[in-house]
Parts: sequence; structure tokens; C-alpha cells
Amino acid sequence: MAKTVAAAGRYPYGICGFLIQSAVLKDGTVIKDARIQKQRNSYDYDIIADGTIYPSLRITGLNTQGSLLDYNETDDVLSTKIKPGHFYVRSMNEQGDHGFAIKFFDNKVILADGRHLYNLVPPTCTLPKPPLGTIVFNSINEGDTVITGFIVPATSAGLNTSGMTITVLINSVQYTSDVNPDGTFSITVPALQPGSYSATVQSDYYQSTNSTVNVPGDDDNVLQFFLPASSFVQESDSSFSSVLPGTSHTETDYILQTQYSTGQVFNGTLSYNTSTNDIKVNQTSAKDVNLLMITNNLYVKNVQVQDWINQNGYYTLSIPQSEHNKVSNIVLQLAEQVSGTEYRISSESVIIDSSSNITISVINAVNCKIVISGS
Repeated sequence: MAKTVAAAGRYPYGICGFLIQSAVLKDGTVIKDARIQKQRNSYDYDIIADGTIYPSLRITGLNTQGSLLDYNETDDVLSTKIKPGHFYVRSMNEQGDHGFAIKFFDNKVILADGRHLYNLVPPTCTLPKPPLGTIVFNSINEGDTVITGFIVPATSAGLNTSGMTITVLINSVQYTSDVNPDGTFSITVPALQPGSYSATVQSDYYQSTNSTVNVPGDDDNVLQFFLPASSFVQESDSSFSSVLPGTSHTETDYILQTQYSTGQVFNGTLSYNTSTNDIKVNQTSAKDVNLLMITNNLYVKNVQVQDWINQNGYYTLSIPQSEHNKVSNIVLQLAEQVSGTEYRISSESVIIDSSSNITISVINAVNCKIVISGS
């Protein structure tokens, strides 16, 4: 009788259960280190590897000639000896008896040679940690002694911040603070000098995530605008919005940053219209907002959906230093095109390596405009 696998983490079934050392797909592709995802009948299974499900593969302990597989041969060799559309599972008990399993039970397995193995050795299984999300920093100026910001979770499941820390490296000294339950953080640091500083969020539950804190210098061309709380009007979705009209500035390409005078994390969104040059600020409540506009030494790149590269469910885009020509004080903005002339500034995961090459990761591939400033 067909039986679906049990909940993840339970032995012998689930993603921490029997390890599939090698599977050969029907097209001849070899898959290694997979797990059983679902049992279809006595011999056919769906397997999963690196988040991809491969349906209807048959378990075997025999080679293409119908003879038993040799347990002493390597997986590289064995994968050349089984038929396409098949996979094998090595099994061993506490006494050292071993073979290739073809049937699974709660207390034993049946091997291809007919033997029954009890007291199985539990498999070694380290579950991959899920991605954490994106680190977003509030606007930072030269001389500031506090770095604030928040983390945008990678999925709608939210964020478990228990034990999560963020560390900023400044002049070879680490400054660390806990991440708050709501995903915000505040790190006390020495008075900041212009430059770029590496930041890392670490957690027992997620992959470590890196980002860069960019501090502009006095010689940066930064325009400042003040939007008082009284300028915000309530929208139909209960948010509050204020518009900085395009007539108040002459810029067409820029990087926008926002901050509250109280030092609190900005809780809202920014968008702009390339036809009118209007800039719209949305937030959950009406508060005074300082809007900063970086306008000098910009590199602008228009990106289409097809330019992104799918990397295991995420999409990445690389911009080498030879393309943007910045080496320090690098600040990046990604604005998603939501209609013909409407763009919304989005959170993104940005990695800048030691050679100033930039890699951007997003959840969904989008048409967008990327603006990079620096020197």
C-alpha cells in the first residue's frame, strides 16, 4: 500500500530520513544528495534536491544487467550503472550490516538481496538554513554615532529574531547589537567618517546576510527637503502620503534616502514619476520626514526582467566595478518600474566585494532602474 512520507525531521521518513546518494533522471542527468519527498507506490517516489522536486523515479538495488550493486563502489561509479529513471539508497544498521534498500518500514528496511535490516544508523542531516532577507539602513551622515535600520524578511513567514545580531566593522573594530523583535536595530558607534563599512547579520535560524553601510562625505552633493507631518494626507488604505513636486528640484536621476528627526526607523515607501519628477513618500502615520537626494557622480542602469539570473529561486544581477567605475563611498538604489512612468524604490540585498564589484539579489525579477553613487 502506498504511503506518503512523514513530517519533515522524523526518522526514517522526511528530509532528514533516508539519503539518496545518486539518482539518474530519465534524460540521464545525475542528481546527488537528494531526499525522498513522496512515495507514490511500492517502488516509485518523488525525490527532492536543492528545492527541486523530481517526480516518479524508481528505487533500485540492481545495475543495468540485473545484478546487485556493489556497496563498495563509489557513488560516482554506481551512478553510471543504474538505469535512467532510477535511484538507490544505501542503508546500514548498528551492527555494520549494509546493502541497498528497496522498501521502507517504520522499524526496518528490506534490501535488494532480500535481507531485513533493523536498528538502522540514523543519517547525518544538516538542514540548510533559509535566507534571512535584506538589511536596510536609514540615512547616515558624517559624524553620526548611531546606525539604525531594519531587516526586510525574505518571505511572508516573517522573521524569528531570537538571538539575531548585527555587526558593523569600522577600522578593524566590530560593533555589535541585538536585532529587535520587530526587525529593527540600533548600533552605537564612534563618530562616523565618510566611507563604506561592512555589516553582517547572524542568526542560528537563517543564513548570514551581508551588506554595506555607506557614509557620504561633506563634498557629496546631497539635497535636503523637509516634509512636515501636516503635509501628509490619509489614503484609502489608511496610509499617509506627501508629494514633493518635481518643480521643487531640477534632478532627473538621484538616490533618495529618508530619515526621521527622532532617529526612528522610517516605516514607509518612496516612489517617483519620471514624467512629472514628483516624489511621493508613504508612511503608516503622519510624521515629519527629512528627504535626502544624492545627485552627484551617478551611474544609471536600466534593467529588464530578462537581465536577471535565476539562482535557486532568487534572482541576481552583477555590475562589475569596470562598469560603474566607483571604488569607495558606494551607495545603490533600485527602483522597480510599476507602470510606464511610475517607479517604486525597493529593498534589495547588495554585496560589494573587495574589488567594488556589485551583486544584487531580489526575490522577483523586475524591470527597474539602478542608480549608483560613489567616488
